[in-house]
Amino acid sequence: MKIVFCSNYMNHHQLYLSRALAALPDTDYTFIASEPMEGDRMQGGWQDMNTAAPWIVRAYESKEQFRKAMKLIGEADLVVAGSCPMKWLWLRVLRNKPVFLYSERWFKTGEGDIRPYRDLHHFLSNLLHRKYFNFFKVYMLCASAYTAYDCSIYHNFKGKCFKWGYFPETVKYDVDQLLAGKSQKGKVKILWAGRFLDWKHPEIAVKISERLKNDGFAFQLDMIGSGPMQDSVAETAEKAGLNGYVFLHGAMHPEQVRQYMENADIFLFTSDFNEGWGAVLNEAMNSACAVVACHAIGSVPFLVDDGVNGFIYNYKDTDEMYGIVKRLVNDGALRKKIGQAAYDTIAEEWNADVAAKRLRMLYERLIEKKDIKIEHGICSEAKILQNFWRKSPKDDGREPECPQ
Repeated sequence: MKIVFCSNYMNHHQLYLSRALAALPDTDYTFIASEPMEGDRMQGGWQDMNTAAPWIVRAYESKEQFRKAMKLIGEADLVVAGSCPMKWLWLRVLRNKPVFLYSERWFKTGEGDIRPYRDLHHFLSNLLHRKYFNFFKVYMLCASAYTAYDCSIYHNFKGKCFKWGYFPETVKYDVDQLLAGKSQKGKVKILWAGRFLDWKHPEIAVKISERLKNDGFAFQLDMIGSGPMQDSVAETAEKAGLNGYVFLHGAMHPEQVRQYMENADIFLFTSDFNEGWGAVLNEAMNSACAVVACHAIGSVPFLVDDGVNGFIYNYKDTDEMYGIVKRLVNDGALRKKIGQAAYDTIAEEWNADVAAKRLRMLYERLIEKKDIKIEHGICSEAKILQNFWRKSPKDDGREPECPQ
């Protein structure tokens, strides 16, 4: 079976899935990179991996490489396409050969206020462009729990959306030993990691820390990353008297970030609806952190079973978030229970090896019409989930449930 995966460039979010696909029995696998990695990504600690394996074709590098890429796309049994030019795929689509697009959500907006009709020309253009996919063997791998909803606005991919995501390295730990190494010296370690951007809301982590300090808790917040908000966040922490509580470490290589996750008790994920997926969630759960994550983030409804393997708070409800964090700081047994379940979710269900096998199963079910059922998890049907599916508990006094 020939499998081709097209995306912008190879990175640590795609490498392990690619290796798993290449390792499938009777599989000839190729990754096609459409462009070199951006400089700001490498400045943020990412490695240029476009030469990391012999099965990578760099279509941008020469006419010969481009022609090779187009030939592979035309001949493959299964093509998965992310951030690559759509014109590369149209001939294949028109020949009614299967294409599995994968995408984060189409409408990224911090407040979740989707208004696709505000620009009529843009709406009609997208409607005509995307509606065509209903008539061909084109399917959507949803790298966000909100992708299916965004597709439904254009009446597209009805019944053709499947759960997907990003699959960074899954490390197999002795989880008992990993959990035993957390919370040393009686101080609860909290971690925030990401680019210091307004839509990632690093300031929320500082506000939570200020409340914890004022309530007399022993803790440490480590913040990893760089960006335009880094100086203002540092200034806010200093004004709040958080010296000795909050530490900003700057950008790090992904392997160094993992080391901090392995030592952290709690991981805070504070992004808004602009966060398409958020692979740090996979990594933090794999590191057995007790995760507290905003419901607006694309990966959260897929990965987090609220109160079982992590906690979800409603967007902008920092009181709810603080209540969860306070409870975790107070309860070491709860942190351990949640961290164990988080680790199991990634180690057993949401990882590159499972994704590769499930993708092939999905192809066999849809294209070869085999009687294969995928009822939950990766490659199961992605239901339509609107932005504000989750209400804050203070709205009606009831604890909301996360759809799985």
